[in-house]
Amino acid sequence: MKKHLNTLLLLALSVTSLSSFANDKLPSGNRPQSPNGLKMISSFLIAANGNLADGNRVVFASQYSNAVDGYDAMKMTNPGENFGLWRDNKFLAVEARQPLAAGDTIYYRMSGTVNQIYELVITPSDLLDANVKGTLIDRYANTRTEISLTDTNRVSVGVNSDPDSKSPNRLMIVFSQSATLPIKFAGINAVNESNRSIAINWLVEDEAGIVNYEVERSADGVNFSKLNQVAPKYKNLQGGAYNYRDVSPLKSANFYRIKSFGADGKVTYSNIAKATIFQATTGITVYPNPVKGNTVKLQFNQANKGMYRIMVANSIGQVVHRSNLRVNDANYNHTLNMGNAITPGNYTVCVFDEAGTVSTQSLIIQ
Repeated sequence: MKKHLNTLLLLALSVTSLSSFANDKLPSGNRPQSPNGLKMISSFLIAANGNLADGNRVVFASQYSNAVDGYDAMKMTNPGENFGLWRDNKFLAVEARQPLAAGDTIYYRMSGTVNQIYELVITPSDLLDANVKGTLIDRYANTRTEISLTDTNRVSVGVNSDPDSKSPNRLMIVFSQSATLPIKFAGINAVNESNRSIAINWLVEDEAGIVNYEVERSADGVNFSKLNQVAPKYKNLQGGAYNYRDVSPLKSANFYRIKSFGADGKVTYSNIAKATIFQATTGITVYPNPVKGNTVKLQFNQANKGMYRIMVANSIGQVVHRSNLRVNDANYNHTLNMGNAITPGNYTVCVFDEAGTVSTQSLIIQ
């Protein structure tokens, strides 16, 4: 118990400690992790000039009580803005609670706000396994905003001359039961390689709640058996790219599919890919390759007309670019601008047609 009490005291030292945590965690915006591995929600009120006005934290663990006790840290009021927590008529800087569950509510308490548009930054940490969804309720603006428990949230909070906009109990987060989102397979292909192996590539979205994948193979496209097991890498709503190499493929045709297992016991299958039909279904070429900068050309040769979806993944499978394209001619050239965030390295360009068929090209950015 003493260890956890010391941890909470460190978390509640001052607005300076909150500012330091904010500066460390806010820029990343992707599955932040807390110090000491604590499950928590940290909330910051940012003034219009970008300075941190104040902040608070809620920490969740089985050894804590939902009542206000010695494990909670009382709020020391500031001469300016105050942004804390309200529980049992007590003003708190850090609240220690039981594990997050449906029916819980975080009650915020504000004071000393001035007329401006603040930014409310809500940063969850290590809450991926919480099977709940959070909704931020703004009583003054009469809005309900769904809060991600896997990524940093940023919401505008406008304060004006209306006294109700400065209401102390204007904001709160209500948690309710959340069903596990079904995984979304964005595409799969099987590529014959020069060393007689077959590379199976697949792309997933909405990966939260996935326990593992199985690569399955079939000789006829009907009867499949397990080839290998692959652990999930992303465990979030963005997902990413995966690959597996079949070094001993069947001498006849090889059909592949991916089987996913959810934490709720649900099993989902991808589409089926056949190694012999991959050969440039849409005849798409990426050039120049390597390329300097963030702009490349896509050349469609004898392509089917219609809508195409483009995704670019980096060397660790993270999707760094998504866009849509309409192809109106069988032979078509398109300039793809991937944005200034693209850095030098190895990438994979995936192009999906309306039927879900995917073509992949390796791309080197210098």
